Amino acid sequence: MRFAEWADRIRHSLWFVPTLWTLGAAVAALLLIWVSSETDAEATDLPLLFSAGVDGARAMLQAIAGSIITVAGVVFSITIVALQLASTQFSPRVLRTFLRDRSTQVVLGSFMGTFTYTLLVLRSIRSEDETASAFVPAFAISGALALTLVSLGMLIYFIHHISVRIQVTSIVASVADDTLETLERLAGRWRDEESRAWKPAADQVPPTVPPSGAVPTADAGTSEALLPALESGYLQFVSIDKMVAAASEAQGRLRLFIAPGLWLQEGVPCAAFRREGGSEVDRERLQDALADGLGVGHERSTSEDVAFGIQQLVDIAIKALSPSVNDPTTAMNCVDRLVQILVAAGRTPDAPRSFTDADGTLRLEVPFPSFEELCDLSFDQVRHYGRTAPAVVIHLARALSVLRNLPAERHAAIRRQARLLADAAAELQSADERRHAQEAIAPLLD
Repeated sequence: MRFAEWADRIRHSLWFVPTLWTLGAAVAALLLIWVSSETDAEATDLPLLFSAGVDGARAMLQAIAGSIITVAGVVFSITIVALQLASTQFSPRVLRTFLRDRSTQVVLGSFMGTFTYTLLVLRSIRSEDETASAFVPAFAISGALALTLVSLGMLIYFIHHISVRIQVTSIVASVADDTLETLERLAGRWRDEESRAWKPAADQVPPTVPPSGAVPTADAGTSEALLPALESGYLQFVSIDKMVAAASEAQGRLRLFIAPGLWLQEGVPCAAFRREGGSEVDRERLQDALADGLGVGHERSTSEDVAFGIQQLVDIAIKALSPSVNDPTTAMNCVDRLVQILVAAGRTPDAPRSFTDADGTLRLEVPFPSFEELCDLSFDQVRHYGRTAPAVVIHLARALSVLRNLPAERHAAIRRQARLLADAAAELQSADERRHAQEAIAPLLD
């Protein structure tokens, strides 16, 4: 679990890839300096290599180092401006999408690597008055020239990339793709595998917690031992392996009150444990198991939280519907992406909420969100803030009509949203607008 946490943090960091580039550039500089010192070939014998003297080599490397670090500062500045624009114009939660953008990380890494490489090569140049003989590492200096050309290409690419990246359609598509990736990863996780020590239970418990971030009740009953959270933060990961193993070792059943994406409050019960036979519970060992099996962070993550990706799209949509922005087209674009996510979620079984050990004994319950809850999260706020915009209401009706192609067991959630949309459409001021909206919604109520 701790490895999964670090992997997720590294994916959303701007320092990891540039660090790798810097280390790689340092190794390459030392290697080419060594090659230059060991070869007997003169630079004049190899016309593609740098062939100037000590002063020329130093002047060129100093120019490269100075210009590269200046451009790197410009690239960092552009990145910060793009982050600020995305935060204020769309939603602060989409910053994670920018931070995990691998292209930006690679561009920053190329500049930092080139700067590091140039400095190391520059310090290796020696004049005749400093040592017995002058030393100009032709191979290493030629490498600096090559890296400079690569950095120039990276700069041109970065300007194009960031201009495309800050467009709302690109941001919305990136959030949707990230959420679809999470759905696919979780669907593969629930498939039965003989090698693992747990499996989804045949009889699933009903959902107890909405995925919207509401604090669940901690009423576990007198027959269960309440287990408080040891730290505050958002639940990012649940290690099914460790939780099932801990419950099996304690010979009982562990029930979590929260799913990934919800807030844990230190000292407030987040789980309950019922021991078989009603004997005494070792709370200390169970608390240690919770601390080891639950990944907690300062912010939500899409690693196991499908609702977080949906929430980001909803935030962008309602921000676009605000009077200060007044951009219903962006809201409708978000609705289209929400439909894309819901179609993928509706075609796969809901995440299991009950898990057994290898012997088939129920050991763990986790309130992962159902399709109905994801559907409510996708449409409730958009419908509320877009109920005065006829185009948005009609677009929501069309979105629900697309979802009607899902299996029949998903239709109850869709009809419920259609009834709520019909109530919202009745509040439109114009009679013609109400009629058009109701005509679009009517087929969904059958």
